[in-house]
Amino acid sequence: MTNGEPLLTAVCRPFSYPSLSIMSKALSDIQVCIVGGGHASHAMAALLPSKGLKTNWLTTFKDEADRINVALKEQGYILGNFAAHNHPSGEVKGLPIKVAKDPKEVIPQSNVLVMPLPAFAYNDILDAIKPHVQPGTVILCTPGQVFSF
Repeated sequence: MTNGEPLLTAVCRPFSYPSLSIMSKALSDIQVCIVGGGHASHAMAALLPSKGLKTNWLTTFKDEADRINVALKEQGYILGNFAAHNHPSGEVKGLPIKVAKDPKEVIPQSNVLVMPLPAFAYNDILDAIKPHVQPGTVILCTPGQVFSF
C-alpha cells in the first residue's frame, strides 16, 4: 500500500481463482512481459521466446535496457545456459520483442507479467507499472530466489 491505497488490486491470487481466463487463451494470444533485470529475468528472456511466447522485457535499473538492446543488436538473441538436470537443458536462445526501461512501452499490451524480483523491489516497480496495467492482467510474483530448489 502507498498512501493508504493498494498498489494494484489483487496483485497475487492462487492459480485456481476463476478469473484467470488467461489459462484458456491460445499461446498466440498470450503476451508476456518480464519485469526485472536479474539472473532469473535474463533466463526467462531466453526461455519464454524460445517456447513461442510473445515476450517483452521491462528493466528499470539504470541503463540496463539500453545495454541489453545494444547486445541484442550485435548478437541477435539472449542466451540461457541451463544445467543438465533442467528441462530444457543446455543452450537456449530467445529474442524478446522489445526491451524497455519505460513501463508504458511494454506493460499495456501484456496480459501476463512475470516479476522475478527481490521482495524489496516490488513497491517501486508496482508504483511504476500501475497506470499501465490493463484489467484482467495476470501478475506472477516470485519474491526470493526463483530458480532455487
